[in-house]
Amino acid sequence: MGKIKIKKIDKDFLISIIISAVMIIFGILFCALPQEFLSIIETILAILLVGYGLICLLIYCFTSSQFRDTSHLISSIVTIILGFLVSVIPTFFIFGIGLVILINGIGRVMTAVQLKNLDIKNWWSELVVGVVIICVGLVIMILCNTNLARNVMMIIFGISLIVNGTLNLIMQFITNKKLEKIAEENKSEDKDFKDYEVK
Repeated sequence: MGKIKIKKIDKDFLISIIISAVMIIFGILFCALPQEFLSIIETILAILLVGYGLICLLIYCFTSSQFRDTSHLISSIVTIILGFLVSVIPTFFIFGIGLVILINGIGRVMTAVQLKNLDIKNWWSELVVGVVIICVGLVIMILCNTNLARNVMMIIFGISLIVNGTLNLIMQFITNKKLEKIAEENKSEDKDFKDYEVK
């Protein structure tokens, strides 16, 4: 049983190392070639959106009329339109990301207000983070048609991947070391217990 657990830990450790390494590699590539990788991401996203929308539309068309849901038809058409917009208008994707960041910032500010109403001491830290996020979202939306905004966004994304990948690697090595230590201690305890039984 112990061997099976150790093998499973080793397998999970290896998978985590590979994922972290891939994150770091992609992060470096995003920082080094922001424009090229952004174009690739936009193309892939457009294909996925259009493809998903078409599949949903076909499912709707081949579904019996009594089971059809109009909301599915609307969502599939909207998804297809979004896919075409991403592929035709390069700035649409960046603008959309800016909008998502802006909404996230507004949500943070609302959370800060709720924390203040609950008399939480550090409510202002959430407010500061929310305001900063809102500013970042607005800047991206305003400058979405410039190469600067596109490059900055991809570099930030790349740096976040590098940081997350590196932190994951460190945590995995620390966790694996602790698990090995626990396994050694358990093995030592089992040996001592067997020696005691023999005596």
